[in-house]
Amino acid sequence: MPDRHFIALLALTLLVATNAAAQEATAETRHPATFNSINDAVLGASRHYNPQSIREDREFMGAIFQQNINGESRFGYTIGSGDPHRDRITVRFRLPQGSKMVAIWHTHGSAHWSRRYFSSTDTRLAETIGLPVYLANGQGELRVFEPGERRLSHMQARRLGLGDQAGSAKGELLRRDLPVS
Repeated sequence: MPDRHFIALLALTLLVATNAAAQEATAETRHPATFNSINDAVLGASRHYNPQSIREDREFMGAIFQQNINGESRFGYTIGSGDPHRDRITVRFRLPQGSKMVAIWHTHGSAHWSRRYFSSTDTRLAETIGLPVYLANGQGELRVFEPGERRLSHMQARRLGLGDQAGSAKGELLRRDLPVS
């Protein structure tokens, strides 16, 4: 049976990435392009939404976008939320006019062994859209998975306590100090 979570994410993400009309679709909110780098924008989004994600056991997800403002690149983010207590989220990214999507950020809800690292859905999304995917987890870590990075085998996933989840990945640990409450 196809992974519905992945299909919904992929379809909506590709719609945004390939269809300008999708930029006019609904989006819950966005933070203006005030950050100096992709990492600063991801950190801003993660610091703000990770405690709520953990408290409500709800995933948040958005695009990181780049915009040229007065001749300088600035970065902002969009925000969408999933259903509480379900590892599912469907988001349409509404990007500002003249901006481009440069990354995806998301949270994984409350701390749980199965949510510490990137799922196979997350890694397939990164590979499909060709952009990095960032993860803020319930342990207060910020990680990034870049397209082309190594994924875990069945055996490696089992050793980490992830069960039989080939295709998941640890990604690169960027920080261990995100707020969790």
